[in-house]
Amino acid sequence: MTTEIANLHTTPGFGGARDVYVGRAGRGQSGYFGNPVVVGRECPICRVRHVSPGDTLRCHEIYLAERLLRDELFRLRVMDLSGRRLWCFCAPGPCHASTLARYADALSRGTHPGCLCRRGLTPQCRRCVVASTCECETCVVALRFAP
Repeated sequence: MTTEIANLHTTPGFGGARDVYVGRAGRGQSGYFGNPVVVGRECPICRVRHVSPGDTLRCHEIYLAERLLRDELFRLRVMDLSGRRLWCFCAPGPCHASTLARYADALSRGTHPGCLCRRGLTPQCRRCVVASTCECETCVVALRFAP
């Protein structure tokens, strides 16, 4: 089952067994999966102020990949998002929920979330486990951890 993304403002039905809130803390929600990169504030990753939600996504992916490497519980919780419906406020626009969904689905398949080769964790991917770069020829996404 593919992970879905839904908007709390425009999509009815939040609260089902498959539903997970992935926005920031507030409105009675913990914000565990919320994007720590906030538009208009200094980014904790690159130290610049992002001007639109889409601008934050690259830094969110870096944050996500780094946290997955160091936090086993977080990694298990992200993997558990696979096949669920992720709820936020910005979809269908640029949204960190898309990044979470891609990583959750890749982790549940045992593939490298940062590449599209879908060949599973190759020896090169095992070196980085979740992030950094995939050295396979078909990989189109390479995370670089330099601000």
